[in-house]
Amino acid sequence: MSVEWVRRLWILLVLAVQVSWCASLYGQSSLAPPSNCQDSVRIDTVLVEAPTCTRGARLTVVMIEARSELQFQYDNAGLQSSNVLLDVPSGLHTISAYLPGRCADRVEVDVPAHSDTLIILPPARRPPSCVRIRDGLLTPADQGDAVEYALNDNVYEQRHTYAGLGVGTQRLYARTRYGCTDTLEVVILPEDVPTKALVIQGPTHELSLGSTVQLRVDAPWTPALTQPIAWEANDTRIECIDALCTQVATVAGLEARVAATAIDSNGCTYTGQYLLPLRFEDGLFLPNAFSPNADGSNDAWRPLHNELVREVTGIRVFDRWGAEVWQWKLGDAGVPAWDGLYRDAPAAEGVYIVQVNATFADGIERQVYEAVTLVR
Repeated sequence: MSVEWVRRLWILLVLAVQVSWCASLYGQSSLAPPSNCQDSVRIDTVLVEAPTCTRGARLTVVMIEARSELQFQYDNAGLQSSNVLLDVPSGLHTISAYLPGRCADRVEVDVPAHSDTLIILPPARRPPSCVRIRDGLLTPADQGDAVEYALNDNVYEQRHTYAGLGVGTQRLYARTRYGCTDTLEVVILPEDVPTKALVIQGPTHELSLGSTVQLRVDAPWTPALTQPIAWEANDTRIECIDALCTQVATVAGLEARVAATAIDSNGCTYTGQYLLPLRFEDGLFLPNAFSPNADGSNDAWRPLHNELVREVTGIRVFDRWGAEVWQWKLGDAGVPAWDGLYRDAPAAEGVYIVQVNATFADGIERQVYEAVTLVR
């Protein structure tokens, strides 16, 4: 073998030993590089930002001398050029920095456990359509990709909408890969289930107080009713015409609102109201004549009313040419009655127009007019 070949083999052997030596340093626990390392690679410190329930720790490796070609890793995680290591779990870890194929350094860092707790935020929910139908929905709040959920005895999964829920208690579990857990009970009560509209049919013309009225409801429910419809009216009696009370008879009273509630075999609840079209003006009686002649009979004109009227609030009297001859308003002294005087003198015989303002039992103020004959 020639001298040249011997020299080449010797150089290759020396290079192989150097590469093996630098590579072995990467796995050693010594904090200092070997004295014969051609490049200085020294970790100064590692800054630790503690983990939380939804993310791992954030480690920032600070070098004594920063170099753009440095690479970093913790334990056997993948290599990266950034000196910021993300999502590092709690526990003891080896943090390494090295120049590829040349020199390395490493330190051990004890990452503390998270100090916060996981709290399940209130989920969005849609109650079932009926008490005995399981079509409700529950969607956990978005608390990040690190949180997994399980409903009742189901397996843990990423956040999604749970379907097929009924009335009762649901148990929502949450966990993170960082060891945090929480449990939340979600209670759906029967009164949380929305009611459906019930249409009540009745007369459309105005009714007099005390008149008999028939009401009925159409049947929107499927399946059929299993119990009679419940009717309510505060001041009058309601009698069922058929077995399920889909048709009833009642008397028009002051409380003009009638309510009905129906429940089918699925537990679906239907509610509706009907406002009886009372002719409230019937509650105000305006005499059409009076004789103010001091004989003690019918000497003053005054409006009369029943319980359909709360109170009379004003009266105005006009002659045939539209001139006002007398007025009274709520709060004035005296009673709301015209004695047939005009400017302290007897008014002439003839026809006068009376305007009466009154507040009725439905809370609405109305004006009613009447032609009144004054005779002496």
